[in-house]
Amino acid sequence: MTIPGDLQHARAALTMIQPEPFNAEAPREALHGEVTPTGMHYVRSNFALPEHDGRLIVGGSVDRPLTLTLDDLRAMPSVTRLVTLECAGNGRLAQTPLPTGEFSISGGYSTSSGWMAELSISERNLLGQGQYGRFAVQYGQYARGFELSFAEPYFMGNRLGVGLDLYAKQTLATNYISYNSQTLGLATRAGFALSEELSFQARYNIYSQKITLPFQYNDCQFSPNALAFQNGTGTGVTVANEAALPGGGCYANGEASLAVRKELAAGAVLVSMLGYTVSYNTLDNNRNPTAGIYAEFKQDFAGVGGDVNFIRSTVDSRSYYEMFSDVVAVLHLQGGHVSGWGSKDLRMLDHFQMGPNLVRGFAPSGIGPRDITPGTNQDPLGGSIYWGASLEAQAPFSFLPKDAGLKGAVFADAGSLWDYRGPTSWNVTGETLQPAPDSGAIRASVGVGLIWNSPFGPLRFDYSFPLAKQGYDRIQQFRFGGGTKF
Repeated sequence: MTIPGDLQHARAALTMIQPEPFNAEAPREALHGEVTPTGMHYVRSNFALPEHDGRLIVGGSVDRPLTLTLDDLRAMPSVTRLVTLECAGNGRLAQTPLPTGEFSISGGYSTSSGWMAELSISERNLLGQGQYGRFAVQYGQYARGFELSFAEPYFMGNRLGVGLDLYAKQTLATNYISYNSQTLGLATRAGFALSEELSFQARYNIYSQKITLPFQYNDCQFSPNALAFQNGTGTGVTVANEAALPGGGCYANGEASLAVRKELAAGAVLVSMLGYTVSYNTLDNNRNPTAGIYAEFKQDFAGVGGDVNFIRSTVDSRSYYEMFSDVVAVLHLQGGHVSGWGSKDLRMLDHFQMGPNLVRGFAPSGIGPRDITPGTNQDPLGGSIYWGASLEAQAPFSFLPKDAGLKGAVFADAGSLWDYRGPTSWNVTGETLQPAPDSGAIRASVGVGLIWNSPFGPLRFDYSFPLAKQGYDRIQQFRFGGGTKF
């Protein structure tokens, strides 16, 4: 809703604490006498300014229902009283004025991503205009990069939030994937509330992406069998042809999947895409929910320029229900689909990669299509379709005080990832990729967890027992994650 001009003018005289919901206080120079002018009173809002038509309606269990317009209210006689007003939060932070900037150093560790440290500087009231800015640098065992963000939560006086992000990220090879990747990008976004529960955000993202490999994982293209294939005098690189060479050929020291090596040969690729997200939120508490639903639907359309064409759709929903006192059930449902369009095929990097984010008990990228060509590193290929369902019950330990912040969890997960649509042959070496047969086989697990809202930040420990898996899947029964600011 657009803020009226007179309200904007009145707000301009105050010192803004945050723009949405609007909170402000009188500047120091206005507090020079015993009586504070009405226009200089502080404003404390817990919720955004609601959409309304300017009418005050009194109804329900009343003898005389009443409807008053703004003109009716203004026509009523005014009464002046000298009173003392004090915000209930006075002295809560013992700081004057209230700080709007933050400098933090945070760290964390997870079994999938290793250790990670971050240094960030943020400001919630940039230049006194209520805008948000943040700069962060991350450095970790397997990932590092930076983010520079700017957000205007109340664009041109409307309840429209816009933002701009510049980012770079480098991920390193792990036990689960054999290649490094580098991404540099720029993203813009704009979002607004459709109702109290429903919101919409549109975005545009453009980024450059490339991968790198150690030489020993990319030497089949220099094999005599590859050179003979290119000259039309040989059948190309095969397990049998390489085994006949001195030293066992290019597979003897390991080799990345040909899908990975084709990505490497393509060099830096530009991805340009438009997208949107529709979110639905009825949670009673965003940080520690016990009731309600949070669901979002996302779509991205790559091919607005750039080198890549795909349409990607995902849906994710979490429902919370308090079955008994302090016992909360969580139902998590998710699914997704991606496909190429036009004359460009789907790249291996555009597929979904799934592991414990779909079914706990499996390693990162441990589920779904995989290159099982003998002699290769058996890299995960990803899939174009996935679904997942998880049911979990969480409860505090009865023998511990609630302020210990410890909860136990039991869970059951099921899901699947399938339908690899990337390259399966390479005309440089004559190789043919041998994907594991996978037509949507269900993976399932059960497990227990420990959730601790510790003084060091939120921590979670899970131990899972895979019940349904494929022989080529990668298992990781124990999972840990957590972090803190200091």
